Amino acid sequence: MKYPRTPHLPWSLSKTTDDISLSSVSHLIGKDLVFTEKLDGENIFMSRDDIHCRSLDSKCSDQWNSYVKNLWSSIKYNIPYNVGLYGENLYGTHSIEYDKLPYYIFIFNAIDLHYNS
Repeated sequence: MKYPRTPHLPWSLSKTTDDISLSSVSHLIGKDLVFTEKLDGENIFMSRDDIHCRSLDSKCSDQWNSYVKNLWSSIKYNIPYNVGLYGENLYGTHSIEYDKLPYYIFIFNAIDLHYNS
């Protein structure tokens, strides 16, 4: 299951040419909102039985492979069978180099894999 792309706000300073962004925020005025900080890494999916980048057919960087797969192999048995986790892998550097991170993987969503079955 491919996680949808998250658009930048129109005034975001760290957009690159392959990023998408909202053209306006007028549709958000008057609504209750929760904003999260967009991180610059590789989107990952983990479940007890599977791990991959943003989508099954995407290519992962070499920096991604060793760190994330080693982490996953040590935690996969703690992930319930019906749960899929989406996160951002910040181990490799993209356009932003992070330092002093408490972790390299930030989980931002969990889904019920059996919800539609």
